[in-house]
Formats: sequence, structure tokens, C-alpha cells
Amino acid sequence: MTTETTTGTGKYQRLLERCANLEPVPTAVAHPCEKTALEGAIEASQHGLIAPILVGPAMKIEKTAKLLGISLGSVQIIDTPNSQASAAKP
Repeated sequence: MTTETTTGTGKYQRLLERCANLEPVPTAVAHPCEKTALEGAIEASQHGLIAPILVGPAMKIEKTAKLLGISLGSVQIIDTPNSQASAAKP
């Protein structure tokens, strides 16, 4: 006998299913230099929701990715010096 454990209402799974046939939306992510910001952008990309454009200090983003074991692959990074410049980048 197998039991499957589910949590929550399933609304996020339903949302992912509804978006499955849509093209990923190009999305700028400002200053993703900490764990949750970078993981969130990459996870959304893996689900096909967004095509992330990471805007922030490239070396810091790459270092964070390496520490977390995240492959950035072909994710676009726009190098900026700090969080203020990241948020202001057009």
C-alpha cells in the first residue's frame, strides 16, 4: 500500500499545470545575491514560468550560485555594482 503525502491546497500545482503550455516570461530579478532570491528565480525558470535576467554584481551572483550548487547555465546576468544600481537598471 502506497500513501502519498500532500500539503496545502494544491493551488500552486494547479497554477503550474495551467502555465505549462505558455512561453516563459522574460523577468528581471534585481540583486539576487542571497539564497532565496536566487533559488526562487532559478526554480521559476525550471518550471518554465520565467526566463530570468539576473541584475546585480555578477561575481556575487555566481559565488552564491556556486555555494548553493546551482548551475546558472545560459541565464543572462547584467552586471551592476550594488543593489541600488540593480533596482535602477532600465
